[in-house]
Amino acid sequence: MFHVKLLYILIVTLGSFRSFSQGSILMKEIVINYSLPEDADLRESLNQTVAYSFLNQREQDVVYYLNYARQNPHIFLKNAINTFILNHPEVKSSYTLSLQKAFGSMNELPIIFPDVSITKVSRLHALDLSTHNTISHKSTDGRTFQDRVGPFMKGCGSESIHAAQKFNALEAVLSLLFDFNVPDLGHRKSLLDPRFSRAGYGVSVNPKEFFVLVIDFSCQ
Repeated sequence: MFHVKLLYILIVTLGSFRSFSQGSILMKEIVINYSLPEDADLRESLNQTVAYSFLNQREQDVVYYLNYARQNPHIFLKNAINTFILNHPEVKSSYTLSLQKAFGSMNELPIIFPDVSITKVSRLHALDLSTHNTISHKSTDGRTFQDRVGPFMKGCGSESIHAAQKFNALEAVLSLLFDFNVPDLGHRKSLLDPRFSRAGYGVSVNPKEFFVLVIDFSCQ
């Protein structure tokens, strides 16, 4: 008998210090070969920043793929979004269709550069969540998103959280963009918001292989 292993993914976001959204999806666990051409200019822009070198490899990969999607929407649509849907036909829905349409008409967006101060906050929150095997915008010590991140932000901001049993940076970005079962598409809006220019990125995993990615966005 052939058994298909399933992968559970949970995503939550808090937008502009106000709205809260949560979604999840169960899908086949398979390895996909994405043929994304390297964006040397993007890689160089990121490598020139001190904050990028402060990140670990998983965090750097998230930064690269998030900004790859923003900088190269049509290539990302063809080589990442469509490839994912082709290999996961079980996820086809209004969410996949709307993302395809959005990227088909999308223009290049500014790079969201990593910020060291915000990243320290994002990492601590990711560690807190993975350690306690939970997902929330409130820390286990009771601090809210505003308490944790507010002092480092000016103007608008939001937080997106991705949790899964396996971690793949590109597919973490894709999951947040698809925003499965999140009617207001809060994660997608955060990742593609042209106002955001800085962010903190934190990835943590506990001994039970529960991965948590936290991205804290800031307008400036």
